[in-house]
Amino acid sequence: MATPFPEKSFAQWQDDALSNILSVTLDNANPKRGTRCYLKSVADELRSEGLAVLITTQVFERVLVARLDEDMVVASGISVFEYLVGSWQMSQTVVSNLCGAKGKALDLAVREARVQALREAQLLLVSYMGLSLQIPD
Repeated sequence: MATPFPEKSFAQWQDDALSNILSVTLDNANPKRGTRCYLKSVADELRSEGLAVLITTQVFERVLVARLDEDMVVASGISVFEYLVGSWQMSQTVVSNLCGAKGKALDLAVREARVQALREAQLLLVSYMGLSLQIPD
């Protein structure tokens, strides 16, 4: 019988999910680093503050602002608004998976906490979408 994967802490799960949603990482050694923007400045800030170098809802806005400040959004050929919409869509896919068949195996409290974290991220994404429309690139 296969050994199940070890349970991730809630903070580790948030880091994985939110990193994927924003296509960023705070870990330069991350194997997915090639497809994600490394936010060294945020990682350094978190270390200097004695905080875990993980993307959680507590630091999501800081990470989002740092990502939007990176030239890569503009250099990628998409607008800030398009990037934010894509990030929101990715987050909605994760919420749908959690609420659907893929999430049924999770404990209800774990699933609800994960969905709540994603909803918080989505609210910020929507707020920044509105700002990006008021203050275009």
